[in-house]
Amino acid sequence: MQAIDRLNRWTNSHDHGYVVDIVRVLFAIFLLYKGVTFGRDPSLAADLLAPAGAFAVPVVVSHLVVLTHLCGGVLLLIGLLTRLVMACLLPILLVAAGQAGATAPAALA
Repeated sequence: MQAIDRLNRWTNSHDHGYVVDIVRVLFAIFLLYKGVTFGRDPSLAADLLAPAGAFAVPVVVSHLVVLTHLCGGVLLLIGLLTRLVMACLLPILLVAAGQAGATAPAALA
């Protein structure tokens, strides 16, 4: 419990105003946008996941990605359960970053 109290004090002493909140809200808006985009056309997410060797049927995974983006975006937007939401979104973000690196043009890689 002392470690949590020390971490909380350190976080409060290094708070830089609204910068973190602005980044969180912008990220939430981006997640909501991507969730709506993938929701309108689930084949976009399925196409992105297919080369990665998705562990399940890409269409099922794409629906989970849509659900995670929408729910996570709303929770981040209102600031509720932010750490849990980010822990759930981390695998999706890592796969997306890996896909972006794998499909980057040779000039960018």
